[in-house]
Amino acid sequence: MTVASIVGLLLPATDEGSTAEVVVGFVVGVAFLTIARLTLRGRDVHVGKMSGAGGSVVSTRLLRALRPQPAGGFRNRHVLTSAPQPLGAAIAFPLVESVSSLLAVSFAFAAGAMLALVVSDLLPRSLSPLGWRGPVGLMAGALVMLALSAALGV
Repeated sequence: MTVASIVGLLLPATDEGSTAEVVVGFVVGVAFLTIARLTLRGRDVHVGKMSGAGGSVVSTRLLRALRPQPAGGFRNRHVLTSAPQPLGAAIAFPLVESVSSLLAVSFAFAAGAMLALVVSDLLPRSLSPLGWRGPVGLMAGALVMLALSAALGV
């Protein structure tokens, strides 16, 4: 996440906008994540991830949940909350040009939130229980991400 937020979000943000826009977006992103974590502390909140094997597990569960049941309903109706997303994308696509001035702030906001998550959650979890393996794994993952980013030109 660190490499992705720097290479994929912060660097493009500096290309798209001014330093002030990037700094403001970054600070607001960090503040947003911090306030959200403090507000939601102790609550059971789940955020889905769609990557690698985990993504296939989630998508398999999604397909099973959407399978019609004999009673005529769906097993998990809450899965249908993503149904309006294509409509939202169709509406948002033409508006992209009109809000392109917010691109730098948006990239920096996302990078700030991602880096705040790394510092507040992922980094402490990787360092404490694993001894030396946590930092080595962290560095190896960052190096692999950098290598893939350079190789793919992303």
